[in-house]
Amino acid sequence: MEQRRKHSGYQWGNTLGRSRAACIAAARSLIKRAMRRAYKLLALMTLYGAASLLHFVHNAVYIQDYPNLPKWITPLGVYASWCVIAVIGALGYWLYLKVSRAYGLMAIAIYALLGFGGLDHYVLAPIGAHSVAMNATIIAEVSAASALLIFIAYLLPTSRKRIGLS
Repeated sequence: MEQRRKHSGYQWGNTLGRSRAACIAAARSLIKRAMRRAYKLLALMTLYGAASLLHFVHNAVYIQDYPNLPKWITPLGVYASWCVIAVIGALGYWLYLKVSRAYGLMAIAIYALLGFGGLDHYVLAPIGAHSVAMNATIIAEVSAASALLIFIAYLLPTSRKRIGLS
């Protein structure tokens, strides 16, 4: 009987050791997956930020050439607008990493949605009235913003539980 208990105890301890190792391996896997998602998110945010900056710089430098642009829009105002938009994106990423993935993704979604503001140029004048470079920077910004929003839509279902949306 005594030998049976020792053997049984050994089995139990060995099972706990394997269970703990499995938990550690699972945790490492989850951390790696979360880090890959964070890096992909940062890459898409950087791509959108670069496309947006290109459009805003082109807009500021060639402000006189943009058709029907209101006179109250100045190069300094264009640069300031981009800085405000960039801060929203940076704040969203900080929230994503440090506070709440869901709230961070919501802020980043707002950041990306602001990328569609470039389409307002086509409200003021048709596509044909803009140069190839103007259209290219607008389309690049909108395309990058779209890619970022699609990735956010992919990530959101895993983040909903944290804020009680499901």
